[in-house]
Parts: sequence; C-alpha cells; structure tokens
Amino acid sequence: MHGLSFTQLARLHPFHFAVDGRMVVVQEGISLQSIVPQATGTPFSALFTILAPENCTDGQAIRSCLDTVFFLQTLDSKVQLQGNFFPNEDHDLLFFFGGPIAGGACKTSVAAAGQVTREKHRDTVQSRLRLLSKVFM
Repeated sequence: MHGLSFTQLARLHPFHFAVDGRMVVVQEGISLQSIVPQATGTPFSALFTILAPENCTDGQAIRSCLDTVFFLQTLDSKVQLQGNFFPNEDHDLLFFFGGPIAGGACKTSVAAAGQVTREKHRDTVQSRLRLLSKVFM
C-alpha cells in the first residue's frame, strides 16, 4: 500500500495538526510550525482558543460538533484558522485540516458557520484518514 510520509503530509496540509485523546498536539504541518513554534507535545488549550462553535472546548465537545466549521485563534500570534476536525477513532486522534483566514473575516465567517457543513468533503477526508492510518499508525 502506498502512502504519505509525515513530511509529505506536513507539506500537503501545511496548517494541519493532530491531537491525541488528552488534547495534546502530536503532529503539525510545516506552516503551522512557523506560527505556533514547538506545538508538538503541548496541550491544545495552551496554543489555541476556539472562537466558534461555542461550547466546543474539549475533545468530547469537539467530537459532538464535527459537522461544523471551526474557527481557531492562536494564543501567541493571534492568527485565525478556519477548518474542520476529523476523528481517527482507532487511534484516539483528532485531525484539524484548515488554513488561515484574512483579518476581520472571522466575524463574518463565524456568523455563517452554522450554515456550513463538511458533508461534501466527508468522503475525501475519510479516504485521506484511512490512508493516513495505514501509513502513520
């Protein structure tokens, strides 16, 4: 079976990251490394705040909001990210795939987030996660 190396994934999805069941970052994309240095091994809550959806502040709550677009902000650099979390239940991981949004766009995007779902991306992402689980796990 062919798959991606961690380096290839980090380049393909430069702002991705994964957290384990304790909500500790276990891997990060190459561009995320430049805005959140040394994220790997650090608790999610020490690096990011979730702007939307509200009340999704821990792993269990995030899992209950998977059909929602997430808006995150880095605590140090205040960079805002928009994307989705995707679970890998076999390995108790949550992957975030997304990217930065332009300054000021977050309020408009957050207001529209309730209408946006990831259904059209679900098959693609699930295929990627199956591939990743064979490569990295």
